[in-house]
Amino acid sequence: MAATFLSTAATVEQSYAQAPQPSRAGAGAGSHELDIQAQPLGSALIAFSRQSRLQIFVDQALVAGKSAPAVRGALTPSAALDRLLAGSGLSYRFKHGGTVTIVGPVSASMNQMPASDGSLMLDTIDISGGRGSPAEVPYRTPAPVTQISQESIERFRGSSPADIFRSTPGVMSGEARNGGGSIDVNIRGMQGMGRVAVTVDGAENGLTVYQGYQGISNRTYVDPDLLAGVDITKGADVSSRGIAGTVAMRTLGADDVVKAGEKWGVLVRSSFGTNTASPRPGDLGGYTWPRPYVSDPQPYPVPTAQASGLDRPGLLDPTSGSFSTVAAIKEANYDLLWGYAYRKQGNYFAGKSGPGAGVLDTGPQPLCYSSGFCYYPPSPISYAHVYQNTGLTSYRAGEQVLNTQLETESYLVKGTVRSDDGQSLQVGYNGYRSKAGDVIASLFSSAQNQAVQQAQEDVTKVDTGTVRYRWKPEDNGLVDFKANMWMTSLTLLTPPRTSIATNVKPEDFGLAYGYLPGNQSTMGGGDVGNKSHIGLDRFGSLDLEYGASYLQEATRPTPFTNQLNAGIPSRDGARQEVAGFGKVAYKPVEWLTLNGGLRYSHYWSQDRSAITNATQVNPAPSRDSGGYSPSAGIVVEPIKDVQFYTNYSSALRMPTLFESVAGYSLVPNAGLLPERSNNWEAGVNLFREGVFGAADKAMMKFGYFNWNVSNYVARMSKSFVDPTYGYTYSALQVVNIDRARFEGLEWSGRYQNGGFTVEVAANYYLNVEYCPTSTTCANSTLSGDYSANQVPPKYSANITLSQKLLDDDLTVGGRASYIGPRSIGYGTVQYGASAIIAPIIWQPYWLVDVFAEYKLTEDISLRATVENLTDQYYVDPLSLVQQPGPGRTIRLGMTGKFGGNETVSPGSLTRLFAPSATVANWSGFHAGVNTAYNSAKFGGTMTALNGSADSHAANESPNQQVGALSFGLHAGYDYQFASRIVAGIEADIAKTEIGASQVTFASEGVACNCANNLARMRQFEAVQQSEIKWLSTVRGRLGYAVNDRLMLYASGGVALMQQDESRTQYRAVNSGNFSWPTTTVAAFTEDSSRTRVGYVVGGGGEFAVGGAWSIKAEYLLARFSGEDFTFADARAGVLPGNFVTPATYATSNGRKLSSNVDIPMVRVGVNYRF
Repeated sequence: MAATFLSTAATVEQSYAQAPQPSRAGAGAGSHELDIQAQPLGSALIAFSRQSRLQIFVDQALVAGKSAPAVRGALTPSAALDRLLAGSGLSYRFKHGGTVTIVGPVSASMNQMPASDGSLMLDTIDISGGRGSPAEVPYRTPAPVTQISQESIERFRGSSPADIFRSTPGVMSGEARNGGGSIDVNIRGMQGMGRVAVTVDGAENGLTVYQGYQGISNRTYVDPDLLAGVDITKGADVSSRGIAGTVAMRTLGADDVVKAGEKWGVLVRSSFGTNTASPRPGDLGGYTWPRPYVSDPQPYPVPTAQASGLDRPGLLDPTSGSFSTVAAIKEANYDLLWGYAYRKQGNYFAGKSGPGAGVLDTGPQPLCYSSGFCYYPPSPISYAHVYQNTGLTSYRAGEQVLNTQLETESYLVKGTVRSDDGQSLQVGYNGYRSKAGDVIASLFSSAQNQAVQQAQEDVTKVDTGTVRYRWKPEDNGLVDFKANMWMTSLTLLTPPRTSIATNVKPEDFGLAYGYLPGNQSTMGGGDVGNKSHIGLDRFGSLDLEYGASYLQEATRPTPFTNQLNAGIPSRDGARQEVAGFGKVAYKPVEWLTLNGGLRYSHYWSQDRSAITNATQVNPAPSRDSGGYSPSAGIVVEPIKDVQFYTNYSSALRMPTLFESVAGYSLVPNAGLLPERSNNWEAGVNLFREGVFGAADKAMMKFGYFNWNVSNYVARMSKSFVDPTYGYTYSALQVVNIDRARFEGLEWSGRYQNGGFTVEVAANYYLNVEYCPTSTTCANSTLSGDYSANQVPPKYSANITLSQKLLDDDLTVGGRASYIGPRSIGYGTVQYGASAIIAPIIWQPYWLVDVFAEYKLTEDISLRATVENLTDQYYVDPLSLVQQPGPGRTIRLGMTGKFGGNETVSPGSLTRLFAPSATVANWSGFHAGVNTAYNSAKFGGTMTALNGSADSHAANESPNQQVGALSFGLHAGYDYQFASRIVAGIEADIAKTEIGASQVTFASEGVACNCANNLARMRQFEAVQQSEIKWLSTVRGRLGYAVNDRLMLYASGGVALMQQDESRTQYRAVNSGNFSWPTTTVAAFTEDSSRTRVGYVVGGGGEFAVGGAWSIKAEYLLARFSGEDFTFADARAGVLPGNFVTPATYATSNGRKLSSNVDIPMVRVGVNYRF
């Protein structure tokens, strides 16, 4: 039987006015006996395909809401299609090889620019006849556009959402390793301050995070596990407020989940990764670097490598994982979708191949003053030793990189209704939750800054609601109306973002001991737009697009945030922006298109801060400004599939909240002007079929850009006069410099021949310069400006290869990426600004990723990826922290896509569990794989080693709840009786990622609100780490075969696991013989491990999906109680003793942990029955 295809993308052929009609060969081929009932048109076409043995290619959107009459009798394919499509406004084209493409009315010109939300509006494409696929759209669009497909996201997911941009020329994401699971998109060297408009389903979420003097992070949160694709426009367009470009992310829709011809579907993905470890608070990374000492004290302090951090897990040891499930219903007039995704990973390990940290003793060195006078060795005032780091960062090759852990949960809900007159309305919700490691960048900006694993994590919460309306009536080229409304609430809580210790604590305000300060932001807006196509007969055609948008945003600190951040005020303000735009594309002849556009935008901002410092008070708390942004362009198509284009735009960017509202470290600038980006774009698209063979395709896109950004906004050190006392001082301020310029070349190409595909991309910067004045330009960044770490590599390139094998069931491939050196240098450091912003140093490097995908059955596929195959040690460009990226990481995963063609209703769901006359036979052996979400509870008591009660030990009693994934294998045997009773036994073993750390703070010290109160200053007494290495059960199963596909069962038996416990003892550091200590440091670590036996109970269901395959879902509770772990050398306290403090650290009273562990788990799996 021929396959039937209902494409999830636009798959209808582009029709050109003067194009000849394709051949109708096959239209009159032999008659077929047909029996097709009256039904929705999509279902009727599926029935026709099956009965006529023809392949049908059709876009589901074309047939949505349409019905087909009954067609019966001996008919030729063309006669049958004439009847089925009667009155639908659709027609058909016969292609070679027994395929038919359903086509719609003549579509608009493919010379359109991206839509207002940045997405590419795909014209009609015939995937069977060779006109193209969604991946080919950028090569047919005369503009600097590109896209990232869902396939690419799945293959090259990486350890951070920022990694999905790696192969996109001219596009990167900053803060890839210290962004708390966010993205910060950089297009052609421009980043932050609203220069790049980033949306998720048409809605924005964004927050500016203070990183000390080192700069700011511009964070947008998204979960790639729920993305269907990313559409990118580079450069300004009058329909968008992003002067550097627009990144429009699309979440999964019903078409991505429901198979062609079916009405409901469930998409399930699970994978595990390697190369991570559970973080342990207090751990130090790399080397401890002593400062140079004058003279030669003995013993002379030397750099000290940490004893921990190099215990990298095995190559195939699962240490991270993800799970997602999306269910959807797709009917003629409505869609419903809901999804959930969970991901957890620990701290990753750096690669081993490259410039890891090393120690170089440069020997005696002079001590020099700014005047130029020096004391040279052997003067006792000179340095006896000066140590340098020979590596890029303070981390050694192959070492655990601290504070890079990430745990996310995401939620997606969509509902769409459609009418027969071309109207649709979609209501959606997107939720995101994360806990992530994060450090303030100014503390870790050099190769000799030592990282410390933080006890607290960032907590992020994003909630977005969208309402999207579209009206596109058939046979009416004047109306393609869209309206979009959205609202986002974003809360980011972080550990105090100060580079100095503060004695203000949450308990001073009656708050919880672990209270986190943060910011609350709200964003909302809407846009409306319409497209019109007007035929002018012999004078050509006119395409119009026009619309308006509104944006409002506000940010404020959460309660007590300013106080807990050492009095550093967070920004508190509101902002609105409105805009209207119009675009016109005039096509006087088929080969020429003239484009023009105009945008007017206006903004208002209001500073609500309560800053009283006269030097930081905003002199213009209420601001507003507006202006016009024109554009023009020309497209020439001298021959078919060749396009030359040139575009010019002069776009305004209005000041953001960060720039117009007062905040710490910046003197407000009342005279700040909008940036104006004067952009030139020129490029050529080439597309050819039959280059080396009859069925191959080759395409290329080459572009040149020259952006001249006048009034570019930069941070600089300026001189000011104190308004109260009249003295002159220097401070930082956001100002307009004369201009910045970005000029370069980009090239991308794609070649496809059968199952072989190669994609290449490269970019090269011809010039990057910053000009403080019209006569002072330099190919270097400005000292103290955020751009210091936003400048991209001079050049970069990548190549991606894939080959389908084994009747297209197996796909293998890989990607090689090269990152070149920095495109320009760093500016001369201004006086007193040496510590303001540190340049992050990287060296050119190659990264190689490989992958394999195998289609196990029609519904189940396996995938494997090796990221950073050569285990390269590297530092990402555009970082604010000097730390390496992840080393070699292996990911293994499974995807299941199931569904049916029965309408989902309460009745159909009831029938799923209803008994039937026939039942499946569950007898026999089975084996399979599984994944589970575990919610482990660690409890118990801690006493002194002899079992006696001890206040210090009692504080260490475990009380932890942790969620984590596990991945395992199972096998068993079932026997089914005539009564439908199924009895069996099953054994399984899983590698878990269950791990948790618990910090016990020191309780000794002076009872005061001062630094001598160790508990108040959050000094550690002990850190305990619990890990479940593996979990196994042997269970009996007693079930009942309900019908021909479903079995329900109860299960119970014995559970086994390996539990590892470690305890790190801390000691206080004396600062003198007559004072109380203020800090503690790690002294030693003890480990204890047990193989534990418990019991497990639960139940579940198994569902046959065809052939010998079945899927199962079950709930199990494993319980383990009463196991002892001992730590013989644990101390009675942390105080080493002096003239005023007792020596509690000198007493070893040990610890005995009596551990209880409950592990409830929800597990899904796939079985093969022999």
